[in-house]
Amino acid sequence: MLKVSVNFNFDSETETVSDLQCFVNGVEKKKTTTRKAPKKEIVLEDEALVIREENKLTFNNKAIADMGLSPEDRVAIKYIKFKGNKKVTPVIGTDLAFDNEGTGNKVTKSFTVAYRGNANKVLAEYGTTFSIEALEDGTWKLVSKDEMPATEEYEAIVEDIKEDEITVFTEDDQDTTINEMTFVL
Repeated sequence: MLKVSVNFNFDSETETVSDLQCFVNGVEKKKTTTRKAPKKEIVLEDEALVIREENKLTFNNKAIADMGLSPEDRVAIKYIKFKGNKKVTPVIGTDLAFDNEGTGNKVTKSFTVAYRGNANKVLAEYGTTFSIEALEDGTWKLVSKDEMPATEEYEAIVEDIKEDEITVFTEDDQDTTINEMTFVL
């Protein structure tokens, strides 16, 4: 059994403790003191951004605040086709917002989310840096801030057009005059 005694002076006017001594079995022990770490001031950027990196998603402070994210929350991205759009749009939200508790990837203390493999490749087709637009159900549309390069398929089609002759069909085989032609890729 250990006998522990602590001696200190307390000033009731200033409510401070001084001359702290700690003894274990009659031997004075080294004392360590701790203080609360000063709270860092969180700076909110002007725009909420989600950045897709090689293996993760990173949220800036504004995105964290706007989305109400905390470490250990789960985040998922779904692709939704909105009315009037031909192509699907990436939508981000928590597992609870998608009514699918326990799915998605956990938010770390540094506010990143592991995002690897095929999921990362699919999102790469939409960009690297995204702003977020709130939807009414607690989810956010990811809007690319990048100028997207043309896909390989598009580049191959453009190359074929540049290398081939353009054939113009007319109603009459004798008509060989082309007055004006507009061609846009």
